[in-house]
Amino acid sequence: MTWSWHDFHVHTRPHSPDAHWRATLPAMLKRAAKNGVMTVGLANHYFLDTDFKIFQKLPAEVRRKAPEGMTVLVGAELCVLDTTGRIKLTEDEAQQLDFVLAGPHHFKQRWVEPPPTGDAAAFVAHQHQMLLGAARQPLVDGVAHPWVINVQHAPRRWGFTVEQFLQAWREDHFAELGETAARHNTTLEIGMGAHLMAEHQGPLFWQAYLRGLQAAKAAGAKFHFGSDAHHLFVIARLDWLQPTLEKLGFTPEDIKLPLGNYEG
Repeated sequence: MTWSWHDFHVHTRPHSPDAHWRATLPAMLKRAAKNGVMTVGLANHYFLDTDFKIFQKLPAEVRRKAPEGMTVLVGAELCVLDTTGRIKLTEDEAQQLDFVLAGPHHFKQRWVEPPPTGDAAAFVAHQHQMLLGAARQPLVDGVAHPWVINVQHAPRRWGFTVEQFLQAWREDHFAELGETAARHNTTLEIGMGAHLMAEHQGPLFWQAYLRGLQAAKAAGAKFHFGSDAHHLFVIARLDWLQPTLEKLGFTPEDIKLPLGNYEG
């Protein structure tokens, strides 16, 4: 099976303030090439207090520092601010980016509407609406890490158990997200290290996540690959991604670069 490998969720220093100090642009691109990935999407954070000039300057920096033969696209990852899918991005800014990812899980950011606590079903419903809102957003090309939530911390953070979360979180949520994403030409991210969730969140979460991705595919969704790399050792980990693809039973036809939603 022939795959067109890419990593469309890469953070670099100093463009994303939470990227590791070693995760500089040349170092990250060099490591991606070494790992066999020659198509990279830079998705540095565009927070409400981020200067957009960072993204305007990146293409020139990429031309100077990208390895020969590598395609590097400059995008951004934005917070989903509320259940309507609202993001901080203008049409003019979208035109200056190669792609836009939206992530609904940045709960710690003060500008993001917090999820309800103490009720797993209410939490899941809130998160589901944020994902659907992101998928419908005309300026968004791809949804970043859908449903990648640190549920092992749920009792302390949100006041319900992992078991209660799993009872409330169903394949129907993924199916509706997949149908919505397909209708709006928005891709869903398959995280390169997604299988590592099993180590921290348990096999029940992992199996539910795999079934969810398969339900989204059955509903018509297309997917993109992303590492969400903030460290050198995370970028372009095909050795992490391939076992997940085997478990999913996906083919190259299920994969699509998150480009071209916004047409002006």
